[in-house]
Amino acid sequence: MKERDNFNFYHKIKKSFVSQFVAIIFPHNVLRNVARSAVHSEFFLLLDIDLAPSLNLRQSFVDYANENNLWEEENDLVVYVLPAFEQKAGTKMPKDKDELINAIEKGNIRPFHNETCFPCHRPEKYEHWKSTSEKFIAFEAPWEEAWEPFYI
Repeated sequence: MKERDNFNFYHKIKKSFVSQFVAIIFPHNVLRNVARSAVHSEFFLLLDIDLAPSLNLRQSFVDYANENNLWEEENDLVVYVLPAFEQKAGTKMPKDKDELINAIEKGNIRPFHNETCFPCHRPEKYEHWKSTSEKFIAFEAPWEEAWEPFYI
């Protein structure tokens, strides 16, 4: 697709979205769905622009996918939900789960939207996640209304 075509595609999305939902300034769900529909990869990471994934997430997940033969998986309805957290400004980004749990216990990090939209991330069961040693699949989470998961 040429650069001009990309601009036209964006303009059409923006124009139709704005005419329908004037009150919403940034159409993040629309943009997220457009991006998902354009992915040509077996796996992709879906998260908001203001979040940072763990440093070795990509390689760790590729290793996990290789070990568990996920590349040939026929059930495309499975996602790997990532627990999300908020961090106090000026604090160091944890390098691993142990450092993350330590920062949570010190009060430097808390579950994402814990105070502003608790139902949006309740299904992620942070307490259960903290106690498990599983690397990628800690538990199954049934869908709940208002849940906004970040996932692979």
